[in-house]
Amino acid sequence: EIHRDRVAGKLSLKQTKYVEQCYKEFFSDASTKPFNTPVRSSDIDKFLKITVAANDEEKAAMQKRPFRSLMGMLSWMTITRCELCYYVSFLCQTMHDPSPAGWEAALGLLNYAYHTREAGINYDASRQHASSLC
Repeated sequence: EIHRDRVAGKLSLKQTKYVEQCYKEFFSDASTKPFNTPVRSSDIDKFLKITVAANDEEKAAMQKRPFRSLMGMLSWMTITRCELCYYVSFLCQTMHDPSPAGWEAALGLLNYAYHTREAGINYDASRQHASSLC
């Protein structure tokens, strides 16, 4: 979505509808608890310890889940949501053999993106640079 205000010299890039579509694909309703950040500060150590599936049981559980599809959707969101870039690229490192912890973290990123879906990149001609959540 591109919103342009020629008079004010502003341009805004957002993916609100895309984020809503992605959210509906993985969540049945919009009653998930909103996050203020992609990963809570109290959970960052836990997030950074996410690795590939540890055993056959985890691998079997993840075969039923569309992890690659979810990561593709999140990757596309990083075009206008640069605050997601680090977290998405970190989880993409496990795409060949994802773990349930990685799945939950990816769903958390999608949840965050949904509850902050109006965010994007804003260009302001008077400032001569872009501003966003990053």
